[in-house]
Amino acid sequence: MTDGEEKRLVFLEAEPWEREFLAKRAPPGWRPRFYPDEADRMPLETIQDVEILSVFIYSDLDAALLEKLPRLRMIATRSTGVDHIDTAYCRERGIVVSNVPTYGANTVAEYTFALLLSLSRKVIQAYQRTAREDFSLAGLRGFDLMGKSLGVIGMKVIGRHPHLKSLRDPNDMTADLSRPDHPQGLPHQVKSPQARQREILPSRPLIGLDHLAREGEE
Repeated sequence: MTDGEEKRLVFLEAEPWEREFLAKRAPPGWRPRFYPDEADRMPLETIQDVEILSVFIYSDLDAALLEKLPRLRMIATRSTGVDHIDTAYCRERGIVVSNVPTYGANTVAEYTFALLLSLSRKVIQAYQRTAREDFSLAGLRGFDLMGKSLGVIGMKVIGRHPHLKSLRDPNDMTADLSRPDHPQGLPHQVKSPQARQREILPSRPLIGLDHLAREGEE
């Protein structure tokens, strides 16, 4: 594929706002086509010429489906996970697979913070009581997050987010160092992720679970 050739780019599971955003940013010579359906609901003959395919998590790109796209050279999933793609088949056929490593990092960290505040301030209980037109304050006293220590299991993109860092005591950094990409400078105290989790869970009033090591992962 040379710079002068038209790139056959297809977006599946594309919402209207995505179409508008992406169409405006397509480089010259790129003619993106957009479809709202997942891959297994698409008549594949309509995209058989695709060279670059972008999907979200609901398109199951297995070997049987990918074999029907002979010109495919790249899959760009608009997600962090790639478990909906047969990556072994892609490696065998030389199809490049790319993802979005930081997808939802701000969103998930902010949502985690919202959940912490909902728990500490009993927001749900207060809302439910008010919806019943009960305005008593009995049992609705919460607690401050200030001064609490947050244990974060999994120091990846979300676990290192500033929102969560704001709750961690810099003098008592608790981290899961079972991953090779942990930030430099953190204390190297971990014998195993399981052992460290046993230390964290009983001692921390606030626990963030960014990543729990799967059994047999080490």
